[in-house]
Amino acid sequence: MLKDIQIDGTINNKVEKSIMRLKEFEPGEGYYLAFSGGKDSITIKHLADRAGVDYDAHYNVTTIDPPELVHFIKEKHKDVDFNRPDRPFLPEMAERGFPFRGRRWCCEEYKERGGSGRVVVTGIRKAESYSRSSIK
Repeated sequence: MLKDIQIDGTINNKVEKSIMRLKEFEPGEGYYLAFSGGKDSITIKHLADRAGVDYDAHYNVTTIDPPELVHFIKEKHKDVDFNRPDRPFLPEMAERGFPFRGRRWCCEEYKERGGSGRVVVTGIRKAESYSRSSIK
């Protein structure tokens, strides 16, 4: 059983450790994989495939992403669902103003939506996040 295997310093391979964690914590309804088309989300999708776990991948359309990214996802990751916002980004920004550190409205509404009540899997490297920098 996977629950009997300790995930500590005895397993050095981070890929295998990730696959084991995905298997062990797989929810009954499968994972909600937040997919951006970047290398981090491509990696986590690949790990989920290797783990053989159930998941559905979702790309939250921002309406301002580069067309090359959208074409890449459609061509190389055909199983990813495209979730469109209620309103395009630019008209929303015209009303609310530019987002900035003290008023970060856009990510919450355009990138971080979806997966409510589900186990959401994202691919974020520890080098990109101060809170993750101490993860081993």
